[in-house]
Amino acid sequence: MAACMVQNDSLEENFRKRIADLSKECNTLQKENLDLSEQQLLLKALSKCHRCLKTLEKSKHKLTEQSWYSILREYAQAVMDQTYILECRLVNEEFPDNSYKDRLSNILDQLRHPEEFAAMLVDSNESQTKTIEALGVEVLECLHWRRGALMYMLCHTIYEDQERLKHNTATFVKDCEKGVRFLMLMLSIRTPLSEKSSSLEIRDCDTAALLRQGIFSDTHMLAFMYAGELCCWHWRTMDSHIPTLTCHIHLHRHAILQLWQQQV
Repeated sequence: MAACMVQNDSLEENFRKRIADLSKECNTLQKENLDLSEQQLLLKALSKCHRCLKTLEKSKHKLTEQSWYSILREYAQAVMDQTYILECRLVNEEFPDNSYKDRLSNILDQLRHPEEFAAMLVDSNESQTKTIEALGVEVLECLHWRRGALMYMLCHTIYEDQERLKHNTATFVKDCEKGVRFLMLMLSIRTPLSEKSSSLEIRDCDTAALLRQGIFSDTHMLAFMYAGELCCWHWRTMDSHIPTLTCHIHLHRHAILQLWQQQV
């Protein structure tokens, strides 16, 4: 409802600036030696940024709720297009010690911005529900998934290199926890199908069982598997190097590992 929208000139100006900054970052990337797929992604991102800015410029009055939601989703898609290039480079370079932390932080920050703007737009009493409505279920899931998957790839790279793991144990443990948090956020967006649900007629018992476990797509299944592996690496590393498990990952680890073992 429109009454739940929180709009002010400062928020709109900050949002406009963030979109303009993203456009500049895309233009800077275009000057590098890119392959065809990277060029296409940047063109898509720039086109989406242009449409967002054009809509903001055209609006002489306060934007409607749906207009804001449309702009937010387009901006989020532009962010994911641009950061995908940065993520792939980081993974392909195997997270080089001399630069990966700053580059990783930049990507995670960019993927966080759409959700932050969505939260600022809505009434604080309805923040979570309205944030999901503003960005859409699939976009919000994808923002969490991309961060969780990137943390998984980082931890996989470090775990496979015992020398790096030995010298970065504490950081590795925290990164595993961070990855699980992102993946659990992604998996918590939708409500699993209940046993008594009559909203869907599902004849396939296996499909119904997956939906009751919160697995709505291949990506959800992969998120559970990634979370399970992160928990496994965390457990092995903690048992080997750190005596006490203190973070909330312990609450989810057993359930995730059980589900992961059932599916693989």
